[in-house]
Amino acid sequence: MEEDIDYAVKELRMLEVLYIHDKVERTTSYAGSAQIADYIKAKRATLLVSADGRYEVFQSNASNLVEADENRATDIFLRDNFSDTLSRASVSSKGEESNGYSLDASISPEGRYVVFESDATNLVEEDTNNVWDIFLYDTLFHTTTRVSLGSGGTQSSGGNSTAPSVSADGRYVAFDSEAVNLVEGDTNMLCDIFVHDRFSGTTRRVSVNLNGAESFGGDSFSPTISSDGRFVTFYSLARNLVGE
Repeated sequence: MEEDIDYAVKELRMLEVLYIHDKVERTTSYAGSAQIADYIKAKRATLLVSADGRYEVFQSNASNLVEADENRATDIFLRDNFSDTLSRASVSSKGEESNGYSLDASISPEGRYVVFESDATNLVEEDTNNVWDIFLYDTLFHTTTRVSLGSGGTQSSGGNSTAPSVSADGRYVAFDSEAVNLVEGDTNMLCDIFVHDRFSGTTRRVSVNLNGAESFGGDSFSPTISSDGRFVTFYSLARNLVGE
């Protein structure tokens, strides 16, 4: 059963190859063709694996992993180990490559949804805020949507949005942001944690205390959302989120 499979990923940088180790079956397999090893040479490279080990998502500034990679920027890539294919996820819904950098990807447990941050302005239409935004790529329908929005679709302003995390069904996306207009009453001038509901189009701030008061004294950052979207964990330097 998929839930009984425990995968571990090993980076063997000296050999510049990647392996996936299945701790249940006690087998180790190569994670792809020779191209996949090129990503290790990237200055900022990360690797995440879906819960069943089928999909791997990573960022790389390599230009030879897929055809027609001409943007000279770090992109997000998705590897399907079952079909032995490699594709780029940081593209528009039309398949156009980004005109900016894409980083810090996260993948849903079953591998359908990939979220990432990007300063590109052509992944979606009417992206004019000139800040880093959060995007969601649907690997089934090959669509890209921006999720670092206020309720009603207002694009963010006043700061960057980073560190996305997505629920299993792709409905909820948590991220941190320095934006000041995603929710009403955001006056603390700090990085806060937000959750965007893609189904309802609403965004709420979750880095608040039990009374709903906004944080003060320090930034909140790097959220992780549970598979069902109910729980969000995050780091914070704030002094008023909980009692002493």
